[in-house]
Amino acid sequence: MAETVVIDPRFNGPPGAGNGGYVCGLVAARIGAAAEVTLRRPVPLGEPLDIGTAEDGVALRQGDALIAEGRPANPNIAVPAALDTEAAERAAEGFCSAADHPVSTCFVCGPDRADGDGLRIFAGPAGEGEIYAAPWRPAESLSDSAGHVDPVYLWAALDCPGSFALMDGRVRPYLLGRMTARISDRVRVPYLLGRMTARISDRVRVGERCQVLAWPVDRSGRKQVAGTAVYGEDGRLCAAAQAIWFEVPSFA
Repeated sequence: MAETVVIDPRFNGPPGAGNGGYVCGLVAARIGAAAEVTLRRPVPLGEPLDIGTAEDGVALRQGDALIAEGRPANPNIAVPAALDTEAAERAAEGFCSAADHPVSTCFVCGPDRADGDGLRIFAGPAGEGEIYAAPWRPAESLSDSAGHVDPVYLWAALDCPGSFALMDGRVRPYLLGRMTARISDRVRVPYLLGRMTARISDRVRVGERCQVLAWPVDRSGRKQVAGTAVYGEDGRLCAAAQAIWFEVPSFA
């Protein structure tokens, strides 16, 4: 039987739409520790949505329109080791400025979100390799009843940093989900987030000094794949994901 959910406007990605990672986490919460979630269309905020079992998993709908669907699955990626704290902090210094950010109010990576409201995960290049990194200290507002970060927020933390790694400074700015990235005054390249597959492998304490890493997996053709991971302050792997993005040159 389906239940009704309303995604609070706080959890936005692009203006007027839900943050992709958060929405994926909302679906995954009905599946288990590991899930694959496919986004079918922009997710409305502040409106009643139905979420319930589907043929092989869980579906999120608005009326007859399918918004997202999920099923049990594990990410199939190699995950690097955590960096030291200082390296992650230095990487975050390479994050784009608020003036250059196309959605400065994004729940995950928006620099205009206050501490305790948005996640404020600012992933930048970590040295000469392709890894992007950011420190992250989860706020009390992300807590579950036991003082751990609710897994839906770990899914959110796994999304935007992957986009930074895919763009790798060559295309700025970017968005998670539906986006238009400016590469010149005349040429605009849109992207769509297609799917996230993630596994939550350990709990994260509220206030724990974590870090988030992201790296490109595949940039071939229209299909773009990124890996992301969240680590605890002792370097343990707490969550990992792979995300599939699609370039849509004809989008206007």
